[in-house]
Amino acid sequence: MRDYFTKSATLPNVVQVFVKPDAEEEIAKWAAKLPSEELARNPIYRDPDARLAKAFGIPDGYKFHGQVVHFPATILIGPDGREAFRFIGKSNSDRFSFEKLAAKVEELSRR
Repeated sequence: MRDYFTKSATLPNVVQVFVKPDAEEEIAKWAAKLPSEELARNPIYRDPDARLAKAFGIPDGYKFHGQVVHFPATILIGPDGREAFRFIGKSNSDRFSFEKLAAKVEELSRR
């Protein structure tokens, strides 16, 4: 997530929303390490009951730091409000890199 935060300005027409199930205190502690301008540009949506993850069909079931969590996911919603792309990781380390995201945004914008 930190990579996405620090490079988000390179995708000026993309609003990135980060979904975290953590407690408010955990999110605040993590976010305190980020520059305030990055936090303003990239909202963090707290999803404690994983409602958004479930609504998007992101599977759960793997253990991470003693919790059962949802797999890492990147979902792009187009200007028309419809899903344009999705990537669901198979483990905590299987994440869609920012570089792949930028390439996918470029590809979709040419359509």
